[in-house]
Amino acid sequence: MDPNQQMQRAMQLFQQRQYQAASPLLEGLLALQPKHPNLLYLQAQCLRHLGKAEQSERVFQKLIRWHKHPAFHCGYAGLLASVNQPQQALAQFDKALALDSGFADAHYNKARLLQQQGHNAKAQGHYQRALSLQPNHGGAQLGLGQTLVAEGQLDQAESGYQQWLSKQPQDHRILYQLGQLLLKRGEFAQALGQLEQATQLAGGPPLYRKALAESLFLLGETEQAKQHYQALLQSAPRDRDLLDRLFRLRWLSDESDSFVDYRQAGQGAEQDALQLDFAKRLLKAERQDEAAAVLDRYLSRQPNHGDGLAMLAHLQREQGDLRQALQTLDRYSQDGHDQVDYERALTLLCLGQSERALALLDSMLVRQPDNQGWWALKATALRLSGDDAGYRALYDVDGLVRVFDLNDQLGSEMEALRQELIQLHQSLRYPMEQSLRGGTQTEGHLYQRRSARIGQVASVIEQRVGEFLAGLPTRADHPSLRVSGGRTRFSGAWSVRLQQEGYHRDHFHNEGTFSACFYVSVPEEVKQSEAGWLKLGQPALSRHIELPPDTLIQPKEGHLALFPSCMWHGTVPLAQKAERMTIAMDLVRLP
Repeated sequence: MDPNQQMQRAMQLFQQRQYQAASPLLEGLLALQPKHPNLLYLQAQCLRHLGKAEQSERVFQKLIRWHKHPAFHCGYAGLLASVNQPQQALAQFDKALALDSGFADAHYNKARLLQQQGHNAKAQGHYQRALSLQPNHGGAQLGLGQTLVAEGQLDQAESGYQQWLSKQPQDHRILYQLGQLLLKRGEFAQALGQLEQATQLAGGPPLYRKALAESLFLLGETEQAKQHYQALLQSAPRDRDLLDRLFRLRWLSDESDSFVDYRQAGQGAEQDALQLDFAKRLLKAERQDEAAAVLDRYLSRQPNHGDGLAMLAHLQREQGDLRQALQTLDRYSQDGHDQVDYERALTLLCLGQSERALALLDSMLVRQPDNQGWWALKATALRLSGDDAGYRALYDVDGLVRVFDLNDQLGSEMEALRQELIQLHQSLRYPMEQSLRGGTQTEGHLYQRRSARIGQVASVIEQRVGEFLAGLPTRADHPSLRVSGGRTRFSGAWSVRLQQEGYHRDHFHNEGTFSACFYVSVPEEVKQSEAGWLKLGQPALSRHIELPPDTLIQPKEGHLALFPSCMWHGTVPLAQKAERMTIAMDLVRLP
């Protein structure tokens, strides 16, 4: 085979993704032409796909040293991103754009990497530039829409999707994304139509069929949704996401046995990770004996699994065997496991070893300085250690907690708002993973729904809270005060309808900087007793730790209570048969 034939054969193998066969041919050709740009590029990519990252990098470095072309820098950036070197990859994309600012692939792939890192606003600019250079670039339109949705800019995302579909009506990727967006809007029937079309065009991929089932469930078509999930389980009986979705459907529909699918899937699969999901949900349902049996079977086959050991230690701790819980955690030999470290810190607190717990928590917060749950646990540790000054600096009730009376702006809308919210409470049971007990919660992000009245509530709250936050000091050592100014974004919002004996377990919020509760309707007993009142500062960590709340706040219709997301909060249970309707929300402070 002459060199030209070898080159053609190598390219053919590369295009067929037969990298193992292509690489030796390319190596032979490079022996004859060691600086040939296309040969170097193809060999570098072959080595990358074969998992030979170091060899691939050496070839890429030769390539970009000898030849100046943006595609070569983009290829090198792809390698660097694949080996978890995002900053070096971004630098290579910048070098590609320095060579040619109109190189669409560099804009597109840099945007994808920025999006993966959570830098959605930065990614948008590069997606838009790629689209301006290549108006038919479907991947850029897809990414742009996703980043807009992530930033809460649903109107712009929907407009972009609709414009694209006017030109490419059978692009199932955009139809799917539009369906997902409409689900967020609460427009379930319209979402179902888009998702049905996307699923048909794409040949029924599981991802699309899952979304289709979700839209049916949200429309109240529970049996149809269940049938879709069960059909998917036939071909993927141990799909953890499917099992989670089907469990959630059964639980919220108040079925007698929500765990049936986990039991069936777990037969003969004792070492499968789905067993951990099963055990976790059993613990949430306070079925400790069943959870212990599942964990015992799993750990007999996976004896050093961190999540499994942390759950077992949790059971041992709450059964009173604190020393055994620590010994169980010691079986995990590696450093830096989130659940193991959290459980260890909590067990140390239960043993009265506050200083050791604080030292561990400080090291954990170096890893994740914005983990609100770890800050909540640190607050409890400070309180138990007797460090009142440190505790008050973190849980500054006087400085960081506020109640706003919004009746001057929203009072006339309260009953109409209540009626609108009632229509959104479709489930028959509280969501297991949330703090709520004895009531129901709406689905999705409430403020993303297309409702003028709900939008008005969000706008008023954003303005009033922003004015308060703008006056707060800046402190690098406080999770709620690192960012200055009053700009915020709602990272989540939902309505809760408490009824007789309904309450919130004491908890924290991990998705915000500040959290708030807006009171839409308040029963008479709340005005006459402390039933239904908001508690702040009382931890719910273990039966071995009992502390009173720092303060209680009486709910009043049209009032908003604001507090740091890391602050423990819950409610006193209602006693009478009455309704307490609220909108809860998380806000992230923006620089």
